[in-house]
Amino acid sequence: MVWWAVAWSARRSLSALVAWAFFLPLANPDLAARVTSTAIFGVLSAVNVIVVGLLNVAVRQVIAQEENLRILIKSSPTGIVVVDDDGRIKLVNSSTEKLFGYARTELLGRNVEELVPHGRTASHLSKRSSARRRGPRRFSAPPACR
Repeated sequence: MVWWAVAWSARRSLSALVAWAFFLPLANPDLAARVTSTAIFGVLSAVNVIVVGLLNVAVRQVIAQEENLRILIKSSPTGIVVVDDDGRIKLVNSSTEKLFGYARTELLGRNVEELVPHGRTASHLSKRSSARRRGPRRFSAPPACR
């Protein structure tokens, strides 16, 4: 405890006191444990702040991409219907409303097979279930167009 008395009697600044405490050889094991735990806490806190910041940036990017996709779908001149895994309609654009003659509120939540002509519902259902088993696919231009 002599170093505390020396530091206060010399009227050192708080930062000099902290620096001095960290760079002195640690004779007291309790002090060593406190310094070590404080250092670990500081490092983990800094890592936590960095991770939270990166996650916030990633979430903002995902939200912006989703909004861009919604704008693209809604402004498309082609009718687009987005469905979930159960075939429930989640999103339609205004071209779909004009094509089928239903308001958006009438279509949302309904089964997509209700929009398929009566003779083709079984075929559409089997194609949709095979596509669901296959998983998401990415489409690209044919080799001749690349």
